[in-house]
Amino acid sequence: MRQGVALITAVVLSLIVLLLSLTLIFMLKSSIFIAGSEKKYTSSLEVNKGVANYIIQNILNGSLECNTPDRKCSANSTIDLGSLSSIGNYRTTAKVLNILTLPDGSKIYSIEVETINSKTKEKSVVDFVYKVE
Repeated sequence: MRQGVALITAVVLSLIVLLLSLTLIFMLKSSIFIAGSEKKYTSSLEVNKGVANYIIQNILNGSLECNTPDRKCSANSTIDLGSLSSIGNYRTTAKVLNILTLPDGSKIYSIEVETINSKTKEKSVVDFVYKVE
């Protein structure tokens, strides 16, 4: 009788330990997946920041060009990024959402930059506004 109780107790304790082990493995695997996804998004975001800095420099230099026949940018025109449109696995597009000219002659640019990783389909979008006086 005692051997039967001991056997059942050992089996129940073994099942409890097995369930705890499986739970820990699942939690570890989930956290690794989340960390990997965050790293991919962060990489995509860094590409966006670099392209945004490039666009700002071109605005300041007066050399911002768009994919229009006259190469001038206006609302809803796509910005010509040249070689920056493809960096590694990242494909980047940028669009001028709007350009406002203020009474004092300064301009406010509203721009959207979108980057997609062609392999993992991770995506980041950055919208920013820049004023040139």
